[in-house]
Amino acid sequence: MANPSVQKTFLLCVGCQKGGTTWLHDHLSRHPNADMGFLKEYHVFETLYDPNFERRLTRLRAWRMYLAVLLRRGPGNNPIRRQWLALLAIPNRYFRYFAGLVHRSESILLTGDISPSYAGLSTSALSRIRDGIEAQGLRIRVLFLMRDPVDRVVSGVLMRRRQSRDDAFSIRKAESVDEYVKDYFRTWHCEYRTRYDVTISHLESVFPTGSIRYAFYEELFTERTMRDLMDFLGIPYVTPRFELHIGAATERHELNPELRALVFDYYRPTYDFLAKRFGEDRLRNLWRSYRELGPSSQALGRVIAD
Repeated sequence: MANPSVQKTFLLCVGCQKGGTTWLHDHLSRHPNADMGFLKEYHVFETLYDPNFERRLTRLRAWRMYLAVLLRRGPGNNPIRRQWLALLAIPNRYFRYFAGLVHRSESILLTGDISPSYAGLSTSALSRIRDGIEAQGLRIRVLFLMRDPVDRVVSGVLMRRRQSRDDAFSIRKAESVDEYVKDYFRTWHCEYRTRYDVTISHLESVFPTGSIRYAFYEELFTERTMRDLMDFLGIPYVTPRFELHIGAATERHELNPELRALVFDYYRPTYDFLAKRFGEDRLRNLWRSYRELGPSSQALGRVIAD
């Protein structure tokens, strides 16, 4: 029986994509006091709520037609897909599922969903998650990891190039990274993952300040950051495997200076918001793009002028 005096925690990690979430999930999955369930990214709420996911919503309607049949069959060849479809069919199952994970043992204190695509959720979707989790008697903790927006865009493109995804934002391996970035960085698909200022505004309109933690990818792989994060989540500190870079790209790419400046300028409102929020000096120290193209540098104006 679970000890009712111990409050269990649900972690809602909303990104960012290519911001260390895979490494963090690996660490939490190995933690003796955490059970993160059968997936890292559950993608339930952008599938159900976000109007930008027309393709996924179309597929969802088709999946629902087969759901009743799938649930009557045995595990089949893809039990994970079957479990995921069950969560989509009845969203309240999502909340009950995570409550069940933490209540199955007194030692399990933490569960959660680490879906970077949740960075683009509306306030109504975030409110639905908050209310559903709290109705299960769990406290909710929200984490938003951020990475230099220019670097995040490039890293995301490199990932898609490796995977050669067959969708509206696929990239051919023969296509240059610069060409793809030039076409991609202004799309909604890129923006909702990169407009950290919008994500922060939505989070803070739904969740109490004390239940939100912001951290930077560039500081994540340190004992200081991880001790602070484990304390925030209410679990004992266990030394992570800092030497591993799970989910990190081995490939690197340097954008040409003109394109780098264009991407920076497009996301300038995000840089300016975060500099005001966290301090120009800190941002300059952490993010190369801000250091080289931010207000203390003349490089951006010179590159654009050229």
